[in-house]
Amino acid sequence: MVNVVGACVASAAHAQAPSCIEDTRLTPVARAALVERSTTRLRDLAERHGLAAPSVRLWVGRGQPAGARALVRAWIADQQLDPRVCLASPVACERELCAAVVAPRSVRAFSLQLRENAGRPVIVATAELGSIRAQSAQLVALSPNGHTFSSPLDGAIPAGEPGRWRVQLVLDAGDGPRPWAQQSLEVASSGSVVVGRAAPPRGPVTDARTWLVELNRRRVAAGVAALRPAPLLLALAEERARDRASRADVAHVTEPGDEPDTRLAALGVRAERIAENIASAPTLEAAFDRLEQSAAHRRIRYEPTLDSVAIAVVPSTRVARSDRRGATEAAWYVVELYATRAALVTR
Repeated sequence: MVNVVGACVASAAHAQAPSCIEDTRLTPVARAALVERSTTRLRDLAERHGLAAPSVRLWVGRGQPAGARALVRAWIADQQLDPRVCLASPVACERELCAAVVAPRSVRAFSLQLRENAGRPVIVATAELGSIRAQSAQLVALSPNGHTFSSPLDGAIPAGEPGRWRVQLVLDAGDGPRPWAQQSLEVASSGSVVVGRAAPPRGPVTDARTWLVELNRRRVAAGVAALRPAPLLLALAEERARDRASRADVAHVTEPGDEPDTRLAALGVRAERIAENIASAPTLEAAFDRLEQSAAHRRIRYEPTLDSVAIAVVPSTRVARSDRRGATEAAWYVVELYATRAALVTR
C-alpha cells in the first residue's frame, strides 16, 4: 500500500494515538522509499535487513521532518494497525521530500530453541500470534549450506549442519502462505552425526523444460511445493534473457523502469509478489549450479510463497574475461521469473 500526501495538518487525536514500535532496521527501507515506490521491492529490502513481514506500507509526503513525523503518526492511526505487532521506520527526509514505511505484523513472539531428539539436534519454535487466525502454520528453514527444510509449527527441523540457520514462520491467513516472522539460530558443530538432506545430484538440463523439471525435483525433495509454469510471465522472461545476452550483463535493472514488477504492470499483469534470478555460464548445467550454489538465489528458488515461474534460456557469445585480445566464448543467459498469483488486470 502506497500513500502519497501533500502538506496537511494532523489532528490532535491522531497525534496522540498509539503508534507502531519504531525499528531502526527499517531506516534504510525508508531512505530507499524516497526514490523507490514499489512496495514489493521495499518488502524484499526489509527482509534483507532481518524483517520478514507479509507487506510493507509506504507514506511519502512533502515538508520538514518535524511536520512529517506528525503526519506519519496520523497516517498510522488511520491504518488501524495493532500497535503491538507493527513496526515503523524513523522518518527519512531529503530536501523537501519525506518517507516512512510500516511493516504490519501479527506475530507477537517467535523464538527458536535447539534440542535433542533421539540423540540428534533439532530446531523447535514457539510463536504467539496476535489478531490473525492462521489456517496453517509452518516452519521453513535455510541451513548454512543452503539446504531447505520445512515442518509444521509444532514439529521439529533436523539441524545437523553447524553454522547459522535462518527460520521463517509461514502462515496462511486465508490469502495463501506468507512469511510473517524470521529468526536466526547458531548451531555448534556436533563432531559426529550430520543430520539433513544432502543436495540431490543434478539431472540433465538441456533447455527451459528440463530446467524446470530439475528445479521442481529439488523443491519437492526439500519439502516445498512444485512450481507451475507461468505463461503470463514467459514473454517478459524471454525478452529479459535476450536483452542480458545482448549486453553481456546479468544485472536485474539496467535502466530506470526496468524492474520486473514495473515491466509486468506495463503489460497488464499483476502479482502478489515477483522475484527474479539471472545467471550466465558457458553451459546450462553450469548456470543451474551457479544459482543453486548461491544462498541469495536459493532463497528465491525455495521460497514457499512463490507458486509459478517462467524460465527463459538464450545462447550467446561474450568476450572471454581472461583474454585481452577480445576473443569470445560460448555462453548461456538464463532468467527465472517467479510470481505469486500472477493474473491479468481487469480493465
